[in-house]
Amino acid sequence: MDVGRLIEEGKRFLSKLPRSGRILLLADDDADGIMSAHLFARYYHKRSPYTSILISIVRREEVPSEILEHPGYIPILLDISPDRPILDLANSSALKIFVVDHHPVNETSPRIIQFNPHLYHVPHASRYNTGFLVFLLFRDDIIKHGDLWKVAVSSFGDSSYDYLKSFFFGLDRHAIEVASHIVGSVGQEKLGLLFSALEEARSVEEFIAVDELISLKKEFEKTLLNLVSHVEDYCHFCEGRIRVILLPEELARFKSAVATVYSKRNPDLLVAVGVKEGPWYNFSLRMQRASENGIHLGEFASKLSTLWGTRGGGHAPASGIKVPVERLDEFVSELKDLLGSQ
Repeated sequence: MDVGRLIEEGKRFLSKLPRSGRILLLADDDADGIMSAHLFARYYHKRSPYTSILISIVRREEVPSEILEHPGYIPILLDISPDRPILDLANSSALKIFVVDHHPVNETSPRIIQFNPHLYHVPHASRYNTGFLVFLLFRDDIIKHGDLWKVAVSSFGDSSYDYLKSFFFGLDRHAIEVASHIVGSVGQEKLGLLFSALEEARSVEEFIAVDELISLKKEFEKTLLNLVSHVEDYCHFCEGRIRVILLPEELARFKSAVATVYSKRNPDLLVAVGVKEGPWYNFSLRMQRASENGIHLGEFASKLSTLWGTRGGGHAPASGIKVPVERLDEFVSELKDLLGSQ
């Protein structure tokens, strides 16, 4: 692990951040993004008490409009790598945008200040999830205040836990998993409750005992299991070892969970679960036995997204990709070719 190198780069990144003023934290709408936002806000404010911090949990395509709606705020992106619209906004507005992220870097600019392992050629860069990177920025305070369990929750939510587990020695893995599921099950309308619980909880055991959060988790899991049991009702292409599932927009928050659970039940299948978002489909790809089959879904998604000018990437058994609406059939063909070439 190149943690020492990341700590040094983190110090440089922190030195460029303002010590006062208004901060707009824009974080991805998943467990890693949410936990990163909580940890960053909590410990950046301790370091720079003359800042005021506004947190917004968003999808990438919402970032430019959120920034424009908050003039005078300094944007910091968490678990969101900048794409062309974000880059264009930074250049056209002479705005500096700060980014903490672990996805492959597709866009760079002098106006975008990034803390990302991929920029330092660190092996297994994507495994250092954003919550862990925030931990490296504020590690002494996070350990001092007993919040290492929150870092573990972010890592579990981003499938980085096993790679980073040596840092979480002594924590109850099962409790961390339950906490990760709770964070992932809370919708936008209950984020206030979630952040309050995170602020008040002194341990992971205390956090997972909050009754209202437990109810939200049970409701989410009930809907999820029902979806997984009837997933083929949403089939776009289901033949051989390929399942391409298109969920309606109102079920978008279940996309990654459906892909994960369904693929775990069917480890030899290549599962793609997508939701239409404007001009593209946002897909979660899963294949539990990808490595045994000589398949790397992250590399597959990265190659296609580069070709199509969208975004994609991830790990061997799990990745994400945005597919232009008009290329959906081509995407299915590429999945068939991926399996057929092995």
